[in-house]
Amino acid sequence: MITEVTTDNIDDILATRDRPVALEFWATWCGSCRSYSPILDRLDEQYGDRIRIAKANVDDMEELAERFEVMTIPTLLIFRDGEKKEALVGTRGFAKLTEDLKAYLGEPAQ
Repeated sequence: MITEVTTDNIDDILATRDRPVALEFWATWCGSCRSYSPILDRLDEQYGDRIRIAKANVDDMEELAERFEVMTIPTLLIFRDGEKKEALVGTRGFAKLTEDLKAYLGEPAQ
């Protein structure tokens, strides 16, 4: 299940140790974000046991966007053991996204 991030729960979410966290920064008015949403839903359905998907609306959580220096949306930040490992800016199709995330999904890169 995709988790909605707030300033109250962000630190607990990022502290997840059993799997990496993919945190998307998005907005309701962002067309690219809307087209990316079903791809992230599918990622969660297929790989939710290997990666935790979370979302932060930049309009509601400006403080978090500033904290993580998000300048463009959609941006997907990847965390492992609470540490930011990678930033994926812009949308990707499902195949490209899973390829980019293989190292975090426990699958070897092709």
